[in-house]
Amino acid sequence: METDRRAGSQPPSHTARLRPLLLITLFLCASPLAADEIRLKTGDRIIGTIVEQDEDHVIMTHPVLGRLEIPRAQIESISVEPDDEGTEPPAKAAPPDKPAAPADEPPTMPEWEFSLVLGLRARAGNTDSQTFNAAFTASRETPAVRTRFDASYYLDISESDKTDSKLTAGVGHDWLLPKSRWFYFAQGRYDFDDFQSWQHRLGTHAGVGYHLVKTEDFLLKLRGGIGGAKEWGSDDQDLRPEGLFSSGIVWQISDRQKLTAESTVFPDLQDLSEFRVLTNGQWSLLLDEKNRLSVNLSLQHEYQSIVDPGIDRNDFRVVAGLQFDF
Repeated sequence: METDRRAGSQPPSHTARLRPLLLITLFLCASPLAADEIRLKTGDRIIGTIVEQDEDHVIMTHPVLGRLEIPRAQIESISVEPDDEGTEPPAKAAPPDKPAAPADEPPTMPEWEFSLVLGLRARAGNTDSQTFNAAFTASRETPAVRTRFDASYYLDISESDKTDSKLTAGVGHDWLLPKSRWFYFAQGRYDFDDFQSWQHRLGTHAGVGYHLVKTEDFLLKLRGGIGGAKEWGSDDQDLRPEGLFSSGIVWQISDRQKLTAESTVFPDLQDLSEFRVLTNGQWSLLLDEKNRLSVNLSLQHEYQSIVDPGIDRNDFRVVAGLQFDF
């Protein structure tokens, strides 16, 4: 009977009895080596090594299950074990839903502001006279620079005789200093006049300026510099070195009224007793906001200590006209 029992059934081998135990041991031994843990919303836990993640998936390598791709929608929490250097593995940047639109670059130069003033008067009767004046300005200002160009022409005709004919044009440029009231400037001006001791005059100057008062509605600036002037058609046509000292205001009186004025002294550096003074003022009143139409009143006065015989040292004019801004 003992022979029959041995022939009918064989007891499991030693290796077969150990195989399940080896698998369990391998799983238990491998788990501590993978310290990253993902807890699912179902309550299950997966322990392995997170190798990559984005906003939609987390990819983990498991010592038994291999590479796993787990949707983030099924994940309750993630616990990442720092590496030997104490840093967590970086997450892969999620691609944007759509390419970001490039940021609009600020314009290198702001739009220029232009102004045109026209005045016309005619008289017929005992005497016939016509008066015409035109003035054009272009200006721009940025936090770094301020530029202005202006040109004016005045013409008076009485009894077919010309009594006034003057053209003046100039350009000024200021270099503003950030967070400072100081600035640098350079300017140039050309004048033509049929009734001065000279016919043509050109002057250029440069120097430094200071904003004594600078608010949203009011600006008071002072300037000082040096330069030179030259006349053609006068008894003195030599190039004269000149200084420059000026003060000017820009006052936005209200939404409809604006006042600008500046007075400049040009002393002759070779003889300080000789000088010239130029004063300009302009007041405007907005009449039509939609069409940017204003009435304009301007004043100009020039005094010269050196003139040819028979020429008045003072040249004074007041003109009115309509101003168009665009």
